Amino acid sequence: MHLSIYLIRHGETLFNQFNKMQGWSDTPLLDSSKLKAKNLGESFHGIALDAVYSSDSGRVLQTRDAFLSGYAKPVPLTVDERLREMYFGHYEGDDVTGLWTSMAAKEGFSSFDQYKYGVDVVTRCGTLSNYDELAESEADLRQRASLSLDDIVKSAVKNKKQNIVIVSHGLTILTLLKIAGVEEEFHQSLHNLSVSKLIVDDALRCEYYGEAKPL
Repeated sequence: MHLSIYLIRHGETLFNQFNKMQGWSDTPLLDSSKLKAKNLGESFHGIALDAVYSSDSGRVLQTRDAFLSGYAKPVPLTVDERLREMYFGHYEGDDVTGLWTSMAAKEGFSSFDQYKYGVDVVTRCGTLSNYDELAESEADLRQRASLSLDDIVKSAVKNKKQNIVIVSHGLTILTLLKIAGVEEEFHQSLHNLSVSKLIVDDALRCEYYGEAKPL
């Protein structure tokens, strides 16, 4: 068995542009990102996709649909809420710089930059759950992302699929990369519409991450 899983982060949104926390809250894609997602879909023409999975967030669905308009071939679609971004509770919509400057002081760092470059971004965002019981922890996100990935792989094995796309979110994709064995400490999300690739053969592993198109 050889399964390729392409992870695509959603396109840039209004909250991305305005530097706002965006987990389960949602804002639409910029028009420029829709065009870029379509172009990304065109770059997959040489890959026979067997399925496309996505979270149920509007920005991801917009990205998926724009991507597929460029791919221009019918592909079975599955929406899985377990592929959502980490939930930030009451911190949803907060200004990113203001929030993390405040949180840096609470966590014993002298500045946002020291906190940002001293702690992995998924871990850092997960600490919000220490201050808001509604927010998800890093372990919460990893558990649901892992369950989703397991189900996707099992379905692929059962149905002899070879190439799958997952359209999801920054922290969720980083979590999937860590599940696949990537040990790097990330200080920010991979860029919007980045492509990362997981391989499943004898084991799950990462072939590359953060590329502008499939390699």
